[in-house]
Order: sequence, then C-alpha cells, then structure tokens
Amino acid sequence: MKTYVKPMLQSETFVANEYIAACWRINCNVPTGYGFIDKNGNDKYDKGDEKLTNNGVYGCGVWHNGVQGVPGDGPKANAMWQPQRLGWFGYEDNGKAYDVYYWSDGDGQTHRHFSKVSDAQWETNPNAS
Repeated sequence: MKTYVKPMLQSETFVANEYIAACWRINCNVPTGYGFIDKNGNDKYDKGDEKLTNNGVYGCGVWHNGVQGVPGDGPKANAMWQPQRLGWFGYEDNGKAYDVYYWSDGDGQTHRHFSKVSDAQWETNPNAS
C-alpha cells in the first residue's frame, strides 16, 4: 500500500556564523616611529612594554590583501605607534603614541605592519576568499 504525500517546497536560509571569516584589505600607513604593545596601559613605551620594531621605521604604504587573523567584526586597536623624528643624536619621540592595528605576515620585524585606527584604511575583501 502506498501513501500519498503532498508535495511541499522547503527552503533554507543562509545565516553567517562565527565560523565564517572575512578577508581584509588593510593599508600599512604609519609614519616614521616604532610600534609597541602597551602592557601597562599608560599610552607610552616604558619598562615592561613589548617593543615590536626598531626605532625609525615606517609603514610600507602598501594595501595588503587577504590579511588573516582579523577579528570577525573587523580590525581593532591591538598595539600602539610612537611617531619619531630624526634628531642630532638619532631618532627621538615626536608627539604622543596612538592606537594602531598590528599584524604580521611572516617572521621578523620586516614582516610586521601597522595601520592607524584614527585614520582607518581597511575594508573587507570579498574576492580574497
């Protein structure tokens, strides 16, 4: 004996979840200075903080496509940048340190990049996945 089943149309809705990661396009846009992790939260580099670069480096000015490791809701300040200028005896701090988004695309200081939070130059890159 066969039972009649009324045809029904079913559809499923796609809902993004925490496992879907967006790729980001981010500009490395900091001026001459150095990057650091402000471990004591006083907005300046001092004892106990982690220095991420040497003095006198600057952003490469390149838009990096497909930056990995960005939080799901976008880049957030995770380091600080101390601007510098070249003085008589080397590089000296020039103004206050400010928040930056920091990422690495390899090993060593030459693979560390920084983007200003106050002048955010980042966007999702849907074509990178």
